[in-house]
Amino acid sequence: MAKYFIFLIANIVTLLLPLHAQTPKHIKFVHIGVNEGLSQNTIFDIAQDKQGNMWFATYDGLNKYDGYDFTVYQHDELNPYSIGSSITRACLIDSQANIWIGTQEGLSLYDTSQDKFYNYTFLRNKNNIPVSYTHLRAHETLM
Repeated sequence: MAKYFIFLIANIVTLLLPLHAQTPKHIKFVHIGVNEGLSQNTIFDIAQDKQGNMWFATYDGLNKYDGYDFTVYQHDELNPYSIGSSITRACLIDSQANIWIGTQEGLSLYDTSQDKFYNYTFLRNKNNIPVSYTHLRAHETLM
């Protein structure tokens, strides 16, 4: 009986040896802010597209970061194809790689091939309803 007990303990120790804690790998993090081109430090949402671009929904426009430079999309009253509002609350990239942006004035769809936005508004009591992170995520399965 003692032989089996020693054999059992030896097997358990052998199995547990590979489970020791591993040394964490060095993680490099780069701070990106207004000094690097971000339009505003208040970020409500972040998404990444299939090309690796990072999309930041901020209080002062939608920011696309390609790893080197920022492109900032802001509302332009004279351009019907600009984003619906500069106050962007959410961004979501669906399974067809469409980029949806929830704004203070509604919903914007960014057409990457034409570099233009299509805007949709939803009215309540004759006022546009803002589209937030919660709204976009609630309808994510429909997109």
